[in-house]
Amino acid sequence: MIGRFLFLTALLVAMMLCVVELEREHRELQTVHVRQMFQKQILLEEQSRLRLELQKLTQQQDDRHVR
Repeated sequence: MIGRFLFLTALLVAMMLCVVELEREHRELQTVHVRQMFQKQILLEEQSRLRLELQKLTQQQDDRHVR
Protein backbone atom coordinates (compact mmCIF):
# COMPACT_ATOMS: atom_id res chain seq x y z
CA MET A 1 0.00 0.00 0.00
CA ILE A 2 2.82 2.39 0.88
CA GLY A 3 4.59 1.49 -2.37
CA ARG A 4 1.48 2.37 -4.35
CA PHE A 5 1.12 5.66 -2.44
CA LEU A 6 4.74 6.55 -3.19
CA PHE A 7 4.29 5.63 -6.85
CA LEU A 8 1.16 7.78 -7.16
CA THR A 9 2.86 10.64 -5.30
CA ALA A 10 5.87 10.44 -7.63
CA LEU A 11 3.53 10.37 -10.62
CA LEU A 12 1.68 13.41 -9.34
CA VAL A 13 4.95 15.31 -8.78
CA ALA A 14 6.12 14.39 -12.28
CA MET A 15 2.85 15.65 -13.75
CA MET A 16 3.12 18.90 -11.80
CA LEU A 17 6.68 19.40 -13.06
CA CYS A 18 5.44 18.85 -16.62
CA VAL A 19 2.74 21.47 -16.11
CA VAL A 20 5.29 23.95 -14.76
CA GLU A 21 7.55 23.30 -17.77
CA LEU A 22 4.64 23.74 -20.19
CA GLU A 23 3.71 27.04 -18.55
CA ARG A 24 7.32 28.23 -18.81
CA GLU A 25 7.45 27.30 -22.51
CA HIS A 26 4.11 29.04 -23.07
CA ARG A 27 5.42 32.25 -21.48
CA GLU A 28 8.55 32.03 -23.65
CA LEU A 29 6.45 31.63 -26.79
CA GLN A 30 4.27 34.58 -25.77
CA THR A 31 7.41 36.68 -25.29
CA VAL A 32 8.72 35.67 -28.72
CA HIS A 33 5.35 36.44 -30.29
CA VAL A 34 5.17 39.90 -28.69
CA ARG A 35 8.75 40.62 -29.79
CA GLN A 36 7.93 39.55 -33.36
CA MET A 37 4.82 41.72 -33.43
CA PHE A 38 6.83 44.70 -32.16
CA GLN A 39 9.54 44.11 -34.79
CA LYS A 40 6.90 43.74 -37.49
CA GLN A 41 5.38 47.08 -36.48
CA ILE A 42 8.81 48.73 -36.63
CA LEU A 43 9.43 47.24 -40.09
CA LEU A 44 6.03 48.40 -41.35
CA GLU A 45 6.73 51.92 -40.11
CA GLU A 46 10.16 51.86 -41.76
CA GLN A 47 8.58 50.59 -44.98
CA SER A 48 6.07 53.44 -44.93
CA ARG A 49 8.81 55.98 -44.30
CA LEU A 50 10.91 54.61 -47.16
CA ARG A 51 7.93 54.57 -49.52
CA LEU A 52 7.20 58.19 -48.70
CA GLU A 53 10.85 59.10 -49.23
CA LEU A 54 10.87 57.27 -52.59
CA GLN A 55 7.66 59.02 -53.58
CA LYS A 56 9.22 62.41 -52.80
CA LEU A 57 12.38 61.58 -54.74
CA THR A 58 10.34 60.34 -57.69
CA GLN A 59 8.26 63.51 -57.61
CA GLN A 60 11.41 65.63 -57.55
CA GLN A 61 12.76 63.74 -60.57
CA ASP A 62 9.47 64.22 -62.39
CA ASP A 63 9.50 67.93 -61.58
CA ARG A 64 13.01 68.27 -63.01
CA HIS A 65 12.04 66.54 -66.26
CA VAL A 66 8.97 68.74 -66.70
CA ARG A 67 11.01 71.97 -66.51
